[in-house]
Amino acid sequence: MEFTFEWGFVRVRDLDAAIAFFKDVLGMTPVERDRLDYDQPEVASLASPKGTAQLELTRYNGDIPAPKPFRDPSENVHVGFAVDDFDGALRRLERAGYKPEREPDRGEDGDFAYVPVLEGVLLHVYHIKKPPPSEAPRGE
Repeated sequence: MEFTFEWGFVRVRDLDAAIAFFKDVLGMTPVERDRLDYDQPEVASLASPKGTAQLELTRYNGDIPAPKPFRDPSENVHVGFAVDDFDGALRRLERAGYKPEREPDRGEDGDFAYVPVLEGVLLHVYHIKKPPPSEAPRGE
């Protein structure tokens, strides 16, 4: 069971804790860490082993409001991860201390869950079910 990162940018207050979560729990690889300028926040980039996109984590400056507590997925920052084993992914997250705030959405097309992980950030975990291959017409 592996996670495939697809998109995201997240501002956090504790950059070290955020890097540890994405590295240790999801298996992402740190790519870069830098301070952009003397008055700019520190930034770190991570990537999934199979993904081509990178997640940029930026440490909050004091004048940026904190994220809201989880209420509705549309209100929070979420980072999406496609998984090849939906139930295995949820078990792995639960072993690390993270579980969905509500029951996962399960349907014919796929399974989806929003898991609060740190500082108001939601992990959007999903598995898109592939339709069975259509049967080709048989020749006589």
